[in-house]
Amino acid sequence: MALPKKISIVGCGWLGSDLASRLQQQGHVVKGSATSDVSLQKLIAAGIPAFHLILNPAITGECERFFEGSEAVIIAIPPMAAQGIDLYSKRIASIIAEC
Repeated sequence: MALPKKISIVGCGWLGSDLASRLQQQGHVVKGSATSDVSLQKLIAAGIPAFHLILNPAITGECERFFEGSEAVIIAIPPMAAQGIDLYSKRIASIIAEC
């Protein structure tokens, strides 16, 4: 089974940015999201369209444009970044609802 070609990665910090670069190198069309300006600038420098999304715990930001046309969504936010499993679960549910 072939991998999807249009992939949106939620969370392109230390975990998702390497994945985004590798998928792009393999020929996939990748979009990445981040919360910090530093991470957004790294995505842009790598040629990956960058979108500012916030999970607090509901997802806000450039959601519609970020998810538009995606064949796959990868959530690359580690549980420890969410400061507790309950908040992490709420953030994941928010992402799923938006997709």
